[in-house]
Amino acid sequence: MRRLSHIVCCSLISLVACLMPFPVRGADVPAPASQRVLLLNSYHQNMSWTQSITQSIEERFKAFPIELYIESLDSKRQPLELVWPTMHSYLGAKYGPDFFDAIIVSDNNALQFMNCERQRLFPDVPLVFCGVNHFHPRLMSLLESRVAGVTEEISVRKTVELMQRLQPRLKRVVMVSGTTETAALNQIEASMQLESRDNSLQVEYWHGLGKDELLARLMTLSPEQDGVLLLAFTRDADGHYYSFKTQGLMLAKASTAPVYSLWEFYQGTGVLGGALIRGQDQGLAAANLCLKVLRGELTSVPQAEKGPPGVYMVDAKVLARFGIPERWLPPETVVLNRQHSFYRLHQTEFLLALSTVGLLLLLSLGLQTSRRRLTRIIDEMGVGEARLRTVLNSIGDGVLAMDRKGLLLGLNPVAEKLIGVSPLECVGQRAELFFSLVDTRSQQPLNILARATAGLEEPLPLPEHTTLLTSAKKAYQVSGTVAPLRDDHGHELGLVLALRDISDDYALRQQLRDSQKRFIDITNSLNDILILLDPQLRVQLMNKAGMRAYQVDPDNYVGKLCHELFWDCPIPCDQCPSLQVMKDGRISKAMRFRDDGTVLARTIYPVYAEDGRLSGTAVIASDVTERYHAEQALKQSQEQLLDVANSMPGAIFQLRVLAEGTMQMNYVGEGIRPLAGLSDSEDIMNPVVLLKALARDDRRRILRSTMRAARRKRLWEDEFRFALPDGIRWVHGKAYPRPEADGSIVYNGVLTDITKRKQMEEKLQHQVYHDHLTGLANGVLYRDRLTQALHRASRHNEQLAVIMLDLDRFKEINDTLGHAAGDVLLQQVSRRLEGVLRRDDTVARLGGDEFMVLVEGLHQRESLEGVLEKMVQSFVPPFDLDGTEVTIGSSIGISLYPMDGVTVDDLIKHADIAMYQCKRQGGQRYCFYADATDSQPPENPA
Repeated sequence: MRRLSHIVCCSLISLVACLMPFPVRGADVPAPASQRVLLLNSYHQNMSWTQSITQSIEERFKAFPIELYIESLDSKRQPLELVWPTMHSYLGAKYGPDFFDAIIVSDNNALQFMNCERQRLFPDVPLVFCGVNHFHPRLMSLLESRVAGVTEEISVRKTVELMQRLQPRLKRVVMVSGTTETAALNQIEASMQLESRDNSLQVEYWHGLGKDELLARLMTLSPEQDGVLLLAFTRDADGHYYSFKTQGLMLAKASTAPVYSLWEFYQGTGVLGGALIRGQDQGLAAANLCLKVLRGELTSVPQAEKGPPGVYMVDAKVLARFGIPERWLPPETVVLNRQHSFYRLHQTEFLLALSTVGLLLLLSLGLQTSRRRLTRIIDEMGVGEARLRTVLNSIGDGVLAMDRKGLLLGLNPVAEKLIGVSPLECVGQRAELFFSLVDTRSQQPLNILARATAGLEEPLPLPEHTTLLTSAKKAYQVSGTVAPLRDDHGHELGLVLALRDISDDYALRQQLRDSQKRFIDITNSLNDILILLDPQLRVQLMNKAGMRAYQVDPDNYVGKLCHELFWDCPIPCDQCPSLQVMKDGRISKAMRFRDDGTVLARTIYPVYAEDGRLSGTAVIASDVTERYHAEQALKQSQEQLLDVANSMPGAIFQLRVLAEGTMQMNYVGEGIRPLAGLSDSEDIMNPVVLLKALARDDRRRILRSTMRAARRKRLWEDEFRFALPDGIRWVHGKAYPRPEADGSIVYNGVLTDITKRKQMEEKLQHQVYHDHLTGLANGVLYRDRLTQALHRASRHNEQLAVIMLDLDRFKEINDTLGHAAGDVLLQQVSRRLEGVLRRDDTVARLGGDEFMVLVEGLHQRESLEGVLEKMVQSFVPPFDLDGTEVTIGSSIGISLYPMDGVTVDDLIKHADIAMYQCKRQGGQRYCFYADATDSQPPENPA
């Protein structure tokens, strides 16, 4: 009766214990008392993601005497660079440098801010981060000391696999992302995770669209063949900001295909679900890590661990909307918004009632059976045997027992499977009839069983290379032991052979040995030196070329410091390239000049472990002594050639015109700088710099002439101008082509300064076409301009005027005051005429005191009379001839095109006739040819 009561009480206690909640993991190790922790969130506190992380941390810290202070950067709604100085000032003013015992930051922006500002705000306070996405192991080098955290790993591939499972006809996945930096990084991560996807699945990226365009596209999708994965649409192309809730509601409502996501905060907005990252998981991981920090378990070296993986979560309402049955879901999927039965809604109460009924039944059964005597269920003599049989049958190794004569006494099921016989077939038979143990390499029998039957004191392990051969010609690679079998009195009865099938492991180890041997053989066959160093600069591996070069003992170099082994230095070399490579992760090149005169070209590569951590460097060195000296000699020769080229007048150049039409400057002499007016800081090897130095009007022409010569593979020769601050410099260029195998053309040429020649040509041309006394156009230039003007007037249906002017009383003044005074008078007349005419009008001196004027762009005769009136009035003021004032008049004759003629000669002749008509009428007036032919004296407008 007492035994039955004891059983009932124990059952009751066990049931109550099962119904009690389990304690929180990690709560058994308390953190130090009265500690303060700062939680700095990247985003505003009302964001669902931030709330989830914060609530999880607060819930975890409830069991500890920790004061949690919460601050937010709010860098989602405004750029980080704007809130950075404000937050720095705010935290510095609100909290002292020794106020906190630890700091937790959530998401990338808060980590970036606190990693940079922590030593100024809270020196030496340990830092814990969570929710940091796109975290590359190389970023660890950017973190300060005493930093640890958990990263955020999105599960794009896992979510796409869920999409294919729920949409069997899926053909296209549309990735939607906004214009934020996080969205762009999510897109890159998604493309990397889907690189090895099934080619039958099409992936499109809708990145950085406006809201209206995106919603319009979503309305055109197929619900069976299309699926949408929301990577983050916080900001669209128009700069509009959307919360997570707004994103989910907006996209799920517009899309005619299911919308999936990667974070839990989109759930409940119409998004179907996916492999979701949960904020509470990130917050819990950060809180647990912070507790370790508060207990002093954080090292000074930055460390990061992967955060909790995404959890399959779906919305049952969205499944029903698209007709997707729940039986298609993976077994571990969390289903939200499911319509539960009465049992699921009241499951706890139901189980409690059921347990109560069970207890009552158990008590009733105990009362009924208390009147009967308990009988033995299992014979005590058979308990030990049954237990032994159970143990032997449950272990994973094959066990065989043999007597001292080698006869099999028994074997467990694993041994039966290995040997391929049943106990009925083999027990009592000799073991060698059913199997044998041989050396794997030589295939010779092992005598280990014979040694054991001869007397064995301690268990004997099987050799490393042991093969089990069965009577059915099957072979297994095995490991195990041979142990003595004794009775209770220590008498030896036989032996026990324990075998384990390690065929797969052995094959893998053998492959590894073969791979290592091949690696060593390959490295030893290299002519270049190969050295592997660990992060402490200890030598891990060196090939034969390295051993010969540095005369290293092959059996005594591993683990030696490289600076001690190679250079006999107690400390690392100054500016050691291997240390620099391990610091920044970049490939480095360096030259090493040895004392024996050899020159080694070294390339140092970073070496990464499987987890992405930098595990050392690989140094590859080549003996380039001959090449180095040859290059030095070539360099010296090139420098001599450059000195010769730079000392020549003008500039020597080599230009390559590529097949696609672009140009690159292979060489140009320093003489181009004074020639083109370029400073010492400007890059003369850049064709754009030289092109900008050209006069603006010559740039397009020179480009066309160069490309035309290159297409025809002909000599290029041209004249052009450089625009210098002090004027124009004329240059003559000439270059000869050399076609290359890749289709490009190399031009070797020279540029020569021809400014003086051009100035002389311009001076001679000016003398040919201009009057030497007044500087006005002469008769030749006037007739040329009149010819051109006639073509323009005919083309534009306009009029022009040819005006001939003769000075009244000029001969009298010239004879009275002398030719010098006459020349001065002619010069002053020229200036007055230029002063009353337009810039486009032409004034010319034919000779003596005769002048010609060309006026273009006329539409009627009356528009010319104002110009003629100014010309007549310009002669009214007296002229000052070295203190002597003289007054002269002018007779002006005009012929109009096309009324008075259409040729140069006709117009000049008719203007001359009109001018002499004015002379006959007394001068100081103007006459039109049309009026002169009417034989009527024109009215003097003056």
